[in-house]
Amino acid sequence: ELTCACDIYALGRIINEVFTKKNPSGESIITIADIIPLLSPLDRIVERCRNQNPEQRPSIDELLIELRLLDGELKDNLDSIQDCLYPRKTVGYSIVEEDAIVEQASKDIMIAQNMFDTLPDERLEEINTDYHRNILYNAEAWLQNLYFQLVALDYCVHKFEYESHYYNENTTYKPLNLENEKDALLYKRLNLILEKHQIPYNYKHVTAHIRKLFCSCCDYHCEELLANIMDLDTEENHLFHAPVLHIVYMLRHKLPKEDQKGLSLIDNISICWETELLLKIEENQIYTIDGSNEIDVLLHLKQKYDVVYEKTKRNEYYVRFKSEEKFNDFKEYALEISHTDFVFEGDVEKIIRIKRKYCGIVELEPLDSFDVTNTLSRILDIRINN
Repeated sequence: ELTCACDIYALGRIINEVFTKKNPSGESIITIADIIPLLSPLDRIVERCRNQNPEQRPSIDELLIELRLLDGELKDNLDSIQDCLYPRKTVGYSIVEEDAIVEQASKDIMIAQNMFDTLPDERLEEINTDYHRNILYNAEAWLQNLYFQLVALDYCVHKFEYESHYYNENTTYKPLNLENEKDALLYKRLNLILEKHQIPYNYKHVTAHIRKLFCSCCDYHCEELLANIMDLDTEENHLFHAPVLHIVYMLRHKLPKEDQKGLSLIDNISICWETELLLKIEENQIYTIDGSNEIDVLLHLKQKYDVVYEKTKRNEYYVRFKSEEKFNDFKEYALEISHTDFVFEGDVEKIIRIKRKYCGIVELEPLDSFDVTNTLSRILDIRINN
């Protein structure tokens, strides 16, 4: 019996296919959220339209109302984010350029929040952390400090566990004695570093764990810990001058699950206006990396430049050119097409690094998913469709 419910079912499939470019057949389909996280609410509409019970599918009036409400909600959310992103002082861009940067950044940050809140752990490694790196972002100082302390906590945990293994052999370490002047000085040095990187009260348990584990270690291991933690101050902060999804990746990796709940990236990420921003937006940028696309790209590389490749246990690829001549052809062409875009040029320079060379064979440093699906695909002029 053909009714309007059949049209609603078809409409749900069309909505999905418009954004995924795939025919949504069967129960397990590519979702819109996989391709455009900003539009993830559409997946619920598609699911309702594809309900196997025709009577439970929505009417066209219901769909129109819901779509208009979603459209309004999305615009309101983007507007509220944009209001907070404009620079507070002159930064050398025209009003039109500032508007273009802020428009992209507001979408980037909404995507980042969505992925931070909803991306399953098993898909975390698929994040394209260089997504939209034409605009760089800074996390608020307290978040940078929290990240610093979480890394410091990791150091303390590893050192504590290292000492703990020896207790199985009836060997012991003498922990710090804070009544001893020398040991108390070590503890004081730790606290000076932690005070420099203060974090909000609701995260103070991180600071407390660092102190407890530090005091449980022996004096010369505490010396090593202090050296490692002090080195963190000289390293590049992963939440500063970083692509937006790189910040998502690092926070999801370091923050305990209970501390991730309710964390607003929208309120705690800003545009890094002091860096040179590229106004060109790459339309083929992808949010997450699909492993099946990697093989397609490598097969093209094999056919064009006569390479062999091998996937490692760490999901990286060894690429070996059979002749130095072919490698030089590839290198020369890649550098030539990248020299007008310093971001892309940096990606190219990364993937042409040589690990080993012998008898004309050239082996590259291991390539990760981004190297293959983004950089190599651009060199080979292959469009990746996720």
